Amino acid sequence: MRNERLHELHILFHQMRNLRERFFYQANEGLGLPLGQSQVVRCLSHHPDISQHELADMLHIRPGSLSELLGKLEKGDYLTRVKQTEDRRIVCIHLTEKGRDISQKHHAMHMAFIEKMFMVLPDKDVDTLYLLLNKLVTSWQEDFDEPPQKPCRKNAAK
Repeated sequence: MRNERLHELHILFHQMRNLRERFFYQANEGLGLPLGQSQVVRCLSHHPDISQHELADMLHIRPGSLSELLGKLEKGDYLTRVKQTEDRRIVCIHLTEKGRDISQKHHAMHMAFIEKMFMVLPDKDVDTLYLLLNKLVTSWQEDFDEPPQKPCRKNAAK
């Protein structure tokens, strides 16, 4: 019985991930940027003056892939890249006004999505789900000797 229930949970995790990704792709279409580019802009809005290297680490993508995304965003006037004067190897990335505007739109869309995701759950169930998922994530990180990830948001502890 337990094995069947665990298998069902595993399937539910996959279904939730797939549905979440589909929703984000659909919701992102109204922003005028591909999903990868809007994720970069969102991350930059929470981490101003971040280096290109730090951003690649935070987004878990290869530096070459990030460079391509940044080039497209720079061409679209969403950001600027500036080499540091004290160490010309370090490139810091800054959002432009246009980048900050799209980031605010992305944030509003993201918050509406989160509310929609959990609207069927009363607050007590949300709290319980949070505790259970946090327990799983902590355990899995320990199993894989993985340090907690730095998410692209200001208040990671919340």
